[in-house]
Amino acid sequence: MTETLSNRDIQHYRREGYIVPDTRLPASTMTRLHTALDETIEANPETRPEHLVSAHIDRKNDEGVHGHRAWLNLAKDPLILDLVEQLIGPDIILWGCQVFCKPAGDGMEVPMHQDGHYWPIQPLATCTAWVAIDHSTVENGCLRIVPGSHTGEHYYQHSKSDRKQPGPESACR
Repeated sequence: MTETLSNRDIQHYRREGYIVPDTRLPASTMTRLHTALDETIEANPETRPEHLVSAHIDRKNDEGVHGHRAWLNLAKDPLILDLVEQLIGPDIILWGCQVFCKPAGDGMEVPMHQDGHYWPIQPLATCTAWVAIDHSTVENGCLRIVPGSHTGEHYYQHSKSDRKQPGPESACR
């Protein structure tokens, strides 16, 4: 199944650095991801759920995380790859994968997302496909974005803020 982004979506991505497409993964895929999440957390009792990096490697990786094949399968999902290709072209390399959990009550606070702040690549020709496997709302801490930060023209200093305020942009639906 090929998903097509509108020209408006593509222009928004280039200008603001993100889109929130209407595309949804099938329920069967989401069920597999929930199972994989439980198994990944269980396989890594010494690792905080916020630190499950390189989780697409289905053995103990260099970071000490025992990953799960489901995360690599997600990165290779044709639905996701079709969307990414429309944004950055056909030469796609999986550079990293992180299962990023935010447990209720004691989850790590994370600043608003600024691509250039995290990825020291010039030019910044990268794309993050953020897939929420739980409902993402302002109340439970959805992804917050600094629009235009992908241009590298200005990075905002990270600081703690009022978690009740949704911030500049929130990727919640």
